[in-house]
Amino acid sequence: MIKFDNVTKTYENNGAAATYALNCVSLEVQKGEFVFVVGRSGAGKSTLSKLMIGEIKPTSGNLYVNGTCVNALKRRQIPYFRRTVGMVFQDFRLLENKTVFENVAFAMDIIGATRKQIRRKVPEVLSRVGLANKSKRYPHQLSGGEQQRVAIARALVNNPGLIIADEPTGNLDVQMSQEIINMLDEINRGGTTVLVVTHDLDMVNQMKKRVIEIEDGSIVRDEERSGNFESSFL
Repeated sequence: MIKFDNVTKTYENNGAAATYALNCVSLEVQKGEFVFVVGRSGAGKSTLSKLMIGEIKPTSGNLYVNGTCVNALKRRQIPYFRRTVGMVFQDFRLLENKTVFENVAFAMDIIGATRKQIRRKVPEVLSRVGLANKSKRYPHQLSGGEQQRVAIARALVNNPGLIIADEPTGNLDVQMSQEIINMLDEINRGGTTVLVVTHDLDMVNQMKKRVIEIEDGSIVRDEERSGNFESSFL
């Protein structure tokens, strides 16, 4: 499902020595896993996410997602590849001038789905995330938790094999955070691979899933079903 094979990503530093965002990272995530990625700001977590959706390319090494070598993709191929990956962001990234229905439908529209397919699929996904009765509302009429549910629905609507959630609870209160993580857990139990980037160690310990910790661009810990995970990054 996901394989980093000695992946390094560096950034030039105005003529000085290059900065390592990731340094010789090797890891595998199997189909159907639920994995947390943790680490302090600047550790390399966002770089990891951006590489997996083809937003940036590694400096060296190979990265495979859903059987595709992402770093070998041409620019025109990336939109097609992203159909297999659903991305959920901390800041929701909803279109403010579109309704809930239209925000989710947009993800189908850009891959060429028909009106009939959209009319059938969008209500189904909104019902799955508990927003069937709010399809005509606009983002500003929703709570933060509801906006994140819309973002999850948008990530789900094209039936991706993998969902990457980058700090999905960072702007939410404790109750809403729990609801969002429970929803992602339910999605995972349905067979979708879920990777969550987070700073919330209480939630990590509660969920007892696999945890990968990144520090200074390297993996420093990889624990299965951790329920007592401690770290110095907080």
